[in-house]
Amino acid sequence: MKKPVIAISCNFDSIQSLTHSEGDISDITVMYHYVSDNYSRAVEEAGGVPLLLPIYKNEFDLKEALNMADGVLLSGGNDIDPILFGETDRGKSGRISPRRDAQDLSIARYIFRETKKPLLGICRGVQVMNVALGGSIYQDLESDGGFLSHSRENYPMNSVSHFINIKPESRLADIFGQDKAGVNSYHHQAVKDVAPSFYASALSEDGVIEAIEPVQDSRFVLGVQWHPEKMYDSQKQQLIFTRFIEACCH
Repeated sequence: MKKPVIAISCNFDSIQSLTHSEGDISDITVMYHYVSDNYSRAVEEAGGVPLLLPIYKNEFDLKEALNMADGVLLSGGNDIDPILFGETDRGKSGRISPRRDAQDLSIARYIFRETKKPLLGICRGVQVMNVALGGSIYQDLESDGGFLSHSRENYPMNSVSHFINIKPESRLADIFGQDKAGVNSYHHQAVKDVAPSFYASALSEDGVIEAIEPVQDSRFVLGVQWHPEKMYDSQKQQLIFTRFIEACCH
């Protein structure tokens, strides 16, 4: 049986390199397309074939690549520019990548509105899905929302650092087979106002939205705020990828 191809969005950023030319040292900006190995490994282990999406120069080429894929995974990464959800940056956002923002939002809208392909968003990916369809996010959970810190970087990436409560009739509850789950946590932003096309299917114990799903759409579309791909030794977390890949086979 042919394995499904899963398009994975990439980060897009620069580093400063020092080069020697005729005795002079000059700074050269080098742009990189990259994504954590955990994403491609989780997709492969679930039976899919990862296809990394660079930042394209034009949308036609992007859509050509998306049309070759059986499903799309929006990965984590930089904070989203607050201007894109109608706010001014209040100094709490990390490094902004305008070209990645533009492409990721375009991917989410195209896949959700113009195709029937399955869609999985992780961390930044769930935020992109929400913003693309008209929702907003907290620029910073602590200063904007009054929540506790959700950046639990003192924990190993595959360890549970808090728990989420899952709505019983949701796809996520069906995947996990329960209404509570332990997750990791590496973010300072999260969904604030849920887009009209979605509903919150899981909340953290302090009320942060941890997952969103479509209000009316039978295909696999799921956004999660934690990083299931980093919880590589959890069979339950890997089920997210297994179900996603299974949906991409249909």
